[in-house]
Amino acid sequence: MNRFISGTGFTGRIARQGAGLYLLTFFTLALLTTSLSAQGSVASSAAPKQTFQTCSIIASELLTGMQLLQKGIPLNVLYESLPSLTRAGREHLESTYRQIQKNGLVTTYSAINSRFAKCARTVFSEHGVPPKTSRDSLFYHCAGENKLRYEYILALYANIDKNELLARVHKSKTDLATYMYSLKEKKGIEAVFSFSATELKRCMNQSKAAPLTQNE
Repeated sequence: MNRFISGTGFTGRIARQGAGLYLLTFFTLALLTTSLSAQGSVASSAAPKQTFQTCSIIASELLTGMQLLQKGIPLNVLYESLPSLTRAGREHLESTYRQIQKNGLVTTYSAINSRFAKCARTVFSEHGVPPKTSRDSLFYHCAGENKLRYEYILALYANIDKNELLARVHKSKTDLATYMYSLKEKKGIEAVFSFSATELKRCMNQSKAAPLTQNE
């Protein structure tokens, strides 16, 4: 079953099993995220010409800004260190900074990831799964993996027990879930968000390096 269909993923399984604490936490964070997204301060909704690649690029740019701001780097220093930053990129960075100041790191990180998932889900609903031989297929994979990590983060934010977390993940993701759980315990949920952002960029770099095909 496709990972972009709402309610079929990791968090959907938790919800269906009636975990009240998790539902309350998911609802609270989702409410804050929805409010933030409605202000237009994070990645825009998928337009008809959007692709999994463009959804990923928008999210990656915003998440990179988040990581730099998370380190406490002032905006003016960021501008100086990013001379190729476009006007739109500068506006996104400024907006992200304002939202961090207003809503905090966790809610802003969550909003960006939520909008990324929505963007990819919209592309999927309009175009379906891209051909396996196309470059967008690789970005489709990156978007899906990011959505899965975000679902794990929501569970970690709700303080899910480690054994319960591992019991719910696919066996191929046990090491990933274990690492994310340990990272949250050692450094907090913000560090897990940053780790996920880095993983997205690593996946995208691999996708960008993939050769073009005649289907593109």
